[in-house]
This record gives sequence, structure tokens and C-alpha cells, in this order.
Amino acid sequence: MRKLLLKTGLYFILTALLFSCTSQLIVETTKPPVVTVLPEQWKVVVLNNFDAKLLSTKKDSKVETYRQGALAAFDGVVNAVIDDSTFVLVHADSAFRGSASTSWNVLNREQILQLYKAHPYHLLVVLDNFETFFEQEIERSDEGNKTAHYTLNTHTGWTLYDSTGIALDQVILTNNTLYNSRSVISGLLAVGPSLTNATPTIESLAYETGQSYWQRFYPQRTYYSRIVYAPQAFVDGVTYMHQQNWDKAIAVFKPFTSNKNRRLAGKAAYNLAIIYEALGNVTEAKKWADEAAERKNPMAPYLVQHLKQKP
Repeated sequence: MRKLLLKTGLYFILTALLFSCTSQLIVETTKPPVVTVLPEQWKVVVLNNFDAKLLSTKKDSKVETYRQGALAAFDGVVNAVIDDSTFVLVHADSAFRGSASTSWNVLNREQILQLYKAHPYHLLVVLDNFETFFEQEIERSDEGNKTAHYTLNTHTGWTLYDSTGIALDQVILTNNTLYNSRSVISGLLAVGPSLTNATPTIESLAYETGQSYWQRFYPQRTYYSRIVYAPQAFVDGVTYMHQQNWDKAIAVFKPFTSNKNRRLAGKAAYNLAIIYEALGNVTEAKKWADEAAERKNPMAPYLVQHLKQKP
């Protein structure tokens, strides 16, 4: 959440630091599901289409790490389906002979028909590929010492089919964590950590991607921040904004937009633009942001540019 707030609200916050009587507003909103299915599509089959034995590496330990990671991702989505009362898991197969690659390994028509004949389904969720690796970043201290930081990454690739074999969704989900840090000796690169030793962490990251895939079927709650004007005259309206009581907030600010004091009117128009953005009414938000800009409101140009990027 912290990263999201910094990304979406940074320029508003930096601008607002130049002005007094402002308040930081945290807006809770909901994004629609990434994947939309019909109510009658409730029978689910989950398939692991990744075979670690087909990896090019000859190291049995690495093959086993990949196998365990893929299995953890598979378990993540299987358990998500089981825990979801809206759907029924009719079959799960972790021994399917697929291929091992970081590219897409989609099922062919014959495979899909065979699966449907054996286990009639409405939705088929397939783990197509799996990848895990370390990324290294070198940090140099003021004293000249170097430290290597290693981030462990997992990538899982998924495809969703309907009962006719049409692909409804295809995505690669990424999960990562800072694994460890090591000193770099004599100017040489530090010896990186072992993937085999990292297997438990890989399994945890992969499992979370499986759980995350199933969340694509549901609306997602998100947050972003905005700076709003909060002079004494706006106290009631700003209070309503923090409560997300948008109708009452609009009723407070609209009369101020015709105030003879141009600065106050511009601030009210700016706040109205923030309100309509929160309501998802981009057209009305652009209208009030433009009006605030016409009244020479100093924060309005930034908001106008931001809103232009929205459909």
C-alpha cells in the first residue's frame, strides 16, 4: 500500500507542501474483476502443465526445486478454489505431462477435449510455466565497502479456458522478496545464494501467486492518496470527504465555486474534481479540474494532466 500511495500521490503531495491549509485524503476504491465469468460457470478443473524434468539443466537439485515451486503454485490455486463457495473443484491434476519452459505452453485442442471428456468442466485453470531466480544489486557505502543484495523472484504463467477450449485469460504473475545480503570481498562479486537452499521461500512465493490468480475473479480493493484544500470554511466538506460521504461533500463545495473570492472558488473546484475522480466520474472531474485551473489554482494543472491519462 505504501508504494501505491507514493506512486499515485507523490506529485500532489510535493505541490501541496508549498501551500498551507491542506489535508491528505486516502481514497478507498474498488477495481472490477480482471476475469469475468458467468454465474453458470462454476465447475473448475485445475491442471499443472509444467514438467520440471524437461528443464535443460542436468542438476537434479534444481529440477526438484522447480518441481516443488510449481507444485506450490498449483496448490495455491487449488486451495483457493476449494475455499470459494461459489465454485466447485471437480478435478485437479499435478502429474500432467506438459513442457518445461518460460514461454507459453498452451494446451492443444486434443488435450482439452480429452480433459473435458474425462472431467466435464466450465472453467479450466492451467499452470503453464514456472521460473525462479535471484537478482543481484550492489550497494556501495561511503567507506567504499560493497554489499550484494539478492532478491528472490518467482514467475508463474497461467491460462484460463472455458468449456469450448477458448482462452479467457493469460497472465504471468510475479512475486519476490529480499532473500539475503552478502559482503563483496576484494572487489569481486559475492557468491550468490543457492536456489536449492531457497526452496522453502520459493514455495511460499509460488503459493501466493496461485492464491493471487484466483483473486482475478473478484473486485480488488485499492487505495490512493490526494491532497485537498482544507481552510476553515471547508471544514465540513473536508470532513465528509474523509468519511467518503461524497454527496454531502459536493453539496458543501459547489456553492463556493461561485464565490467572488477567486482563490477560494478555485480551491472548491479543485476539491470537487478530487471528489468526482473518487466517484469514477472522470468527465465531471476533468470539468472541475479545468475550472480550478482557469481560476489560477496552483495545484490544478497537475490534476488536469493526471486526469487526461484516464479514459
